[in-house]
Amino acid sequence: IQTINCEVYLFRQVSGPTDLENDGLVNEIIAGRIKSPEKESVHVVNREYSTDLMMALYGQMDLFVASRLHSGIFALCGRRPTVFIGYLSKTMGVLEALGLETWGLELQNINHENVWQLVEKAWEQRYSIGSYLNELMPQVFQQTDRVITKILDDYNRSIEKS
Repeated sequence: IQTINCEVYLFRQVSGPTDLENDGLVNEIIAGRIKSPEKESVHVVNREYSTDLMMALYGQMDLFVASRLHSGIFALCGRRPTVFIGYLSKTMGVLEALGLETWGLELQNINHENVWQLVEKAWEQRYSIGSYLNELMPQVFQQTDRVITKILDDYNRSIEKS
């Protein structure tokens, strides 16, 4: 926090029926371990919001660190520089498909040092990453629209045949 002079927001990315599926508990533990003066720069966001509002909130971040694939996708849709912590192989697959594999770490390989190095690098490059995302994401949206249209067309043809 002091090194890059920032505010930190810890978002609950997942909540489920058990405590093991609730990031909010971890957010509170992390925030509780931070000492002053940094403590005043840490904000825990443990409320449930609609998907649209979460995407809008993520879109306000200068840099997003995603420990869940879908929150990272939301941040990318908002064209925000995002560091991914991949807990499943599909996370790195998505990043590779987008040419963003530099910005991901596999969960089994993370440690304090390499997470910090990647976050610091992303922070330093956040404007160039944002520019890249401003060019990339409209193309991704167009490709997605074409795929969705094809799926709907195929579905409608199959309904007409039956």
